[in-house]
Amino acid sequence: MSIFDGILGNKGKPLVADTDESIKKEKEAKEKRIVGKIIRTDPRGYGFITSEEIPFERIFWHWTSLTFDTLKFPSIRRGMKVDFVPRHQGQDENGKDKGYKAIKITIIDETIDLTDIEEDEDHD
Repeated sequence: MSIFDGILGNKGKPLVADTDESIKKEKEAKEKRIVGKIIRTDPRGYGFITSEEIPFERIFWHWTSLTFDTLKFPSIRRGMKVDFVPRHQGQDENGKDKGYKAIKITIIDETIDLTDIEEDEDHD
């Protein structure tokens, strides 16, 4: 037993609240993937997704958020099913909610399913 055991605990190793496992669990919680559907694409490289897990929201996405192993932007169509990590964007300078942005987007079904997509959202 050394003099530092009383200060550091754990036989000379510092007492640390965050273990590798707790950090991993926290990261996984922040990285929770959800499923949605592409409801709009724009030739300028962005679009919107809808998801039952975040109801009544149009979730913004940009082509740079596509994972490297999925379809490329020009091949993505309205109605395709995706999974992604939602990120809340906070509030603007006036306190207005900026909504969600999708990151780490992967196409999970290339079948085009237009059910539950309103006609006025047809912008591809």
